[in-house]
Amino acid sequence: MRLYARLARPVLGASVVLGSLVGTHARADERWPLWPTEVEVVAAPLRSGASVGPPTRVAPESVRLDALTKLEDYPEVLILDDLLLAIGDRSSTVKRAALQQCIARVLHSCIPRAVEIWNDSSVDASVRMYALELMLLDPSDAHVEALLIALQDPTEQLRNAATSLAGKVVLPQASQERVRSALIAKLGDATPHIRASAARSLGRLGPGRGALAISRLLQDPDPNVRRWAATALGQFADARAVPALMRAVEAGDEAYVSRALLHGLGLLPGVEVDRMLLQLLDDQPRGLAMSNVVEAIGLREQPSPELLDGLLVRLRETHLRESIVAALQMLGERARTGLERAVARGLDPELALEAERLLAALDLPTEPEPVAFERPEPKTTTLAGWRKRLRVPDIARRLRAAGELVVFNPPWLAAAIVREIDQSSTPDPIRGWIAALALGDAALDGAADTLGGGMLWARLGRWGRDRRLSTDDRCLAIAALGAAAAAPRKRRHRVTKDVTELAGSTSREIRSCAALTLGRLHAPAALEALLHDSSPRVRASAALGVAILRASAQQRSARDPLRDSLSTRLAVLAVEDEHIGVRLAARLANAAPTSDPAPPSEELSWLIWDDRPLPSNTAWRPAIIAGQEVLVPTRDFGGVSWTHLPGLAASAVELPDPGVPSQNLAALLIRFITD
Repeated sequence: MRLYARLARPVLGASVVLGSLVGTHARADERWPLWPTEVEVVAAPLRSGASVGPPTRVAPESVRLDALTKLEDYPEVLILDDLLLAIGDRSSTVKRAALQQCIARVLHSCIPRAVEIWNDSSVDASVRMYALELMLLDPSDAHVEALLIALQDPTEQLRNAATSLAGKVVLPQASQERVRSALIAKLGDATPHIRASAARSLGRLGPGRGALAISRLLQDPDPNVRRWAATALGQFADARAVPALMRAVEAGDEAYVSRALLHGLGLLPGVEVDRMLLQLLDDQPRGLAMSNVVEAIGLREQPSPELLDGLLVRLRETHLRESIVAALQMLGERARTGLERAVARGLDPELALEAERLLAALDLPTEPEPVAFERPEPKTTTLAGWRKRLRVPDIARRLRAAGELVVFNPPWLAAAIVREIDQSSTPDPIRGWIAALALGDAALDGAADTLGGGMLWARLGRWGRDRRLSTDDRCLAIAALGAAAAAPRKRRHRVTKDVTELAGSTSREIRSCAALTLGRLHAPAALEALLHDSSPRVRASAALGVAILRASAQQRSARDPLRDSLSTRLAVLAVEDEHIGVRLAARLANAAPTSDPAPPSEELSWLIWDDRPLPSNTAWRPAIIAGQEVLVPTRDFGGVSWTHLPGLAASAVELPDPGVPSQNLAALLIRFITD
């Protein structure tokens, strides 16, 4: 009987542990052990010296830290107790590492321990600052008060961390003005890098109080402070800062400071800014080059007639012609009215030719190609054959070929994508390969990350940030960054950080594209912030991003990531938003994900609408997603509209001809939708 009891106890314990694991959910990149003792073996150094269990010798700090690092591969349900134990470790290094893991996993269960650390002033400042960051995952009044106290802390390290955090966290509306006031006070801090951090955080908060106070920092003795002050003034878009920025640009500065000054000036409204930019084309002060002036002109949201006329006049000067053409190309549609007015008024033959060339670059062909029939695509199996198909001039055929390639999934796919992206300096000639990467995270299964290392994602991120590229190419690169969802955890976190920064772009199109990618990268906090965006396109894309996030969690049998605050915001948008596209997307995102798996062709969710030869003026298209009618924001490549909704069972709905009855509500409404 005693032998039976001794044998039954471990079996019973194992059954209890295994039973607790049956109802949990897993991500594809998480390591679920075949036996629970695997985690116990890994975490044993962290548990050494604990008050529970048999007494053991305390493991060295390096061994405990290594154990904590190894726990990163396991799901939180298995390691939460060990993380909480590590937060109470005697070593500051181990405490910091444990807090960082809680922050990376967005574990609200760690917040009570973080509050204990924050309230203990004897704890090292480097540990307390991570505890504060963890607390601000829940920006309650008490936690915001802790942030305000940290901004006044005598410890420089803690003060600097709090100043930086104030611009990163998503705060309730009631707390934003208090934090803004505290940051304005920090502009006068005795430490230069804290002044720079305060200016940077105020810029991230966006338009509001503080523009004049930041303007005074343009005379700061520290060049880094001057740089971030200039950047913040551009983000404020406050015309009152124009005189101070103009004086600073004229005075000259270090090269990186002068570039920031000119960039900030280019984002501000006013005809006086246009006049100064024209002067800078003729003579650049210290720290600036002609290319910097051209980029600043390309940033002008509403270029004045005086600026456009001045650019056309300078086309006569041979040494300026290449730069002027580049500036007008960057302005794109914003320069059309001025160019048409100048051509109608009459120009010298040489100037008229350049103006007509620029206008022709903005106009799309309206006549169909004289092709009687289209041959069916031959079955392609070789790399050379696919390379040819992905470079055909017809963009619709190129995008569809990318989807077929991912479904075909040859063994050389990941290596070919990495090689093509690595060998191209611009995304234009390899749009098909970038589209294949955007579609193929499941097929690649992280192989692209192994072959390309960080260079692949770094190049895509650079293209996503490059203002010289078209918005469509930038959005395609941002969509491809979503393939990092299949990359290792650290790489995925780095890419998620880059896409989150793109979600703060001044361009609503870029924010909209970033929102869809954030859904693939499992970033609910960033999506929740974008649901408050002023642009309906961005709000609708953020809601679709939540739908993508929930569909991805269901496919991985993971816990539904829809938090209470997120669900509440979606419910409000679904009823009260002024835009029908946002309301439809919010209803879709708040509904329970469908349990039926999508067919392989729909799982790619590469939606294409081909309007040629008559391009459409609408940026919203009707689609059926999980059986619901939705209006989706789209991008346009020469009359071919597209969007990417990974993991959603989506199909495009063609627009009906005028006067033809349609049973689809979204298709009927599309003609009246504006953003």
